Parts: sequence; C-alpha cells; structure tokens
Amino acid sequence: SAQAYAAPVALVTAVTVKARTRDGTTWSALTEARFTTPTPFDALQVTEVMYHPPLGATPNADDYEFIEIRNAGATAVDMSGVRFTRGIFYTFSEGMVVEPGRYIVLVANESAFSARYPGVVPWGTYAGRLDNDWDTVELVNPQGTIIVSFSYADSAWWPPEADGEGYSLVPVDPAARDGLSVASAWRISTYVLGSPGAEDGVVTPVPPEI
Repeated sequence: SAQAYAAPVALVTAVTVKARTRDGTTWSALTEARFTTPTPFDALQVTEVMYHPPLGATPNADDYEFIEIRNAGATAVDMSGVRFTRGIFYTFSEGMVVEPGRYIVLVANESAFSARYPGVVPWGTYAGRLDNDWDTVELVNPQGTIIVSFSYADSAWWPPEADGEGYSLVPVDPAARDGLSVASAWRISTYVLGSPGAEDGVVTPVPPEI
C-alpha cells in the first residue's frame, strides 16, 4: 500500500509519515515522523495567572483568582469548544470569538473580581480553584489536543511575591509553548494585583484597590 515518492507531498492535516528507501532488492530501515499543520489556536497565549491572591473584602482570598488569555495572532479565533481541563475547568461556548490582540480574563468569582478590578469585564467564571501550593493548568482545543500546558509551584525558585503577596505570575516569553513548567519561565507582574485584561504594566481603566 506504500506510494513511491515522485514529488513533494502537501500535508493538509496532522499526519504521521513513514518512509524507507530501496536499493535494488534491499530495503532500508523504516523511519517515521509526525507532522502537524498550524491551527488558529497556536495564537492563544496564557499571559497572566493570579493563583494566590491577597485577601480583600470577602473572607475567601481565592475569590480573587483569575487567569488571562491573549489572542496574539492577526486573525480572530473562534473559541467554541476550547476548554481548560486541568487546574481550572471552563468550556468556551459556541460562537465565542477572540479578536486579534485582545486579552480576555476568566475568574473564580465575578462579583469579587469586579469589586477589586472595576472596569475590567471578565469573559466567564470557571469551576475549581488554582491551588496555592502547586498546580497544572491545561488548555485544549475542541478535539482535546493540548494548546498550552504548564505547572507552577510556590517553592524552589518560584517568585515568592506571587504567593499571596499581591502579585501575579506573568510568562517571560508569552509565545513560549515548551518549558513553561520551570520557575525561570515566569516573573511577577509589574504592579501589585497585576493588570488583568491588558498588557502587563498597563494600568487598568480604574486603578484596582484591595
């Protein structure tokens, strides 16, 4: 069932290609490689994580958790069926679209978040909570393929300022896909309480207060 190679082969979906050569009647060993095609979801970045917020007006500090996503691409991304499956749990509804360059925020408690960050409108409320000690966060596409996956911790080189002292975690390189589970891949936010819904360091429409 193999096909002889005669010209470049166009790959339009993810596929595993197996190949070998023949010299006379002698075959080489079989080699294989997995090829994937770019998808719109490649433009999605997790750009800020507030996993251990400081206390506020509510008795539960976890109510102020949030996670921020950005569409870093040049075209809109249809988020229908995209979901967080570890750390927090949230599925984007049919028809949800993120425009190019836009930051969106998912929160643990909408009323608590809105009180702390007036003027920043969250996209949705997730189930579950980000653990204050360590956790794994995973975002997958509608088919279950991982878009972004990383783990964080509150020990061994991780920024202590993000562990209940008011700052969020921000990736050093938002475009990175690999190596995000090490402390050196993250830094603390520019400002206390972070800057959800905007590029880190950009003040939110109304300065947040604890």
